[in-house]
Amino acid sequence: MARSASMVTCRSAPTHGRRRSKSGRQRVQLHMLLEFAAALDVPATQLLPDNTAASDPLGRVPADTRPFVRDVLKTAARARSRG
Repeated sequence: MARSASMVTCRSAPTHGRRRSKSGRQRVQLHMLLEFAAALDVPATQLLPDNTAASDPLGRVPADTRPFVRDVLKTAARARSRG
């Protein structure tokens, strides 16, 4: 029997936890991912982000701008390490 979205909502985290998840301030726990997938009747893997975005954080930066952005990030990292 398929679960309805209301069943998932009733069993999910408190409202403040859902709010943090929606805004990206809290990671979605595995059991919640599985509940969301069941409620939406889709494979859980369909709800995961694209792997290529994580492997290349500058993927959305125009190619001609990437060297500048890399330099800025390196400078910021050095400044943080000096603390």
